[in-house]
Amino acid sequence: MHGYGGVEQLFFEDADEPKLSEPDEVIVKLKAASINHIDIWNRMGATGINVPMPHILGADGAGIVVEVGARVIVTSGSDEKLARAKNLGADHGVNHFKDEFTKVVNELTEDRGVDVVLDCVGGEVWRKSLASLARGGRLVTCGATAGGQPIDDIAAIVSKQLNIYGSTLGSRDEFRELISFMNATKIKPIIDSVFPLKDAASAQRYVEEAKQLGKVVLQMRD
Repeated sequence: MHGYGGVEQLFFEDADEPKLSEPDEVIVKLKAASINHIDIWNRMGATGINVPMPHILGADGAGIVVEVGARVIVTSGSDEKLARAKNLGADHGVNHFKDEFTKVVNELTEDRGVDVVLDCVGGEVWRKSLASLARGGRLVTCGATAGGQPIDDIAAIVSKQLNIYGSTLGSRDEFRELISFMNATKIKPIIDSVFPLKDAASAQRYVEEAKQLGKVVLQMRD
């Protein structure tokens, strides 16, 4: 609508594409929207809330999320893997052999830190993960390939009110929920490569050399 009043203020017209401005925002492509009395009151200016014109009415809709506000920062020791991760949607990549990722995170977030860190490494990376978090941030750990007894920074955990979560493979019910979510969102798992079962030794060597990005699969013959 372009002003307050009757239905003559409603126009069917093109509008600018929405832009994300905050990390907790999403853009939803609506498939349907409900009309409620609040829409009529807003059109009439009866709510007492001034809205900038033109204004798109509606507070009740359903659709598909097409863009999220979260930025994704990934780390790797391989520039090739970082390039592939960016092609898959990551916003930034840090080669931890070349740069200190906590410093890069602080630069990218203007010293705020990130809201969530997924750490499947542990070891000496643990304290760096804690240091990368913003106040109230969450660290999710699902592995300890670099060591299961890291040195904790208790002062950082307390002063920044951090939350630490452990994640396992989950229950059968959670797995069913995951499958349903993937089917609904059309998300596909990342398969790096497929080896025939007879080449299992080559597949393990491939993983040992850290060449993979995604799952390495052994395929059985029919």
